[in-house]
Amino acid sequence: MVAIQKRARTLPSDVFQMTCLFGDEQMTTVENASRNQRQVDKIYTVVNADPILQNHSASLQVSIEDTGVTLRGELPDSLAKSALFLAVRQAGVLDQISDYIRISGSIVKSA
Repeated sequence: MVAIQKRARTLPSDVFQMTCLFGDEQMTTVENASRNQRQVDKIYTVVNADPILQNHSASLQVSIEDTGVTLRGELPDSLAKSALFLAVRQAGVLDQISDYIRISGSIVKSA
């Protein structure tokens, strides 16, 4: 369960630090956003290194939403889509993947 709380900082202005609680760990929203961006960057690195996907990375959008990774964009065939899922797993994503990848003009959604 994720909880968010405000923690006052000793600053001259009314500035609050948002903190996300994960079990015993505390992460600020900045740390959480940084972690999410590193994960997205890692996925794009694996995608760009894949010979099937590297020509299609510009048409893909990868984001971290809620507790999983969301994939959007267009790929030419199911082979490329399978390669994308493998690339995401190789990048270390073990969470839920929400798939909104278009193949041959249709939107396919599976979660």
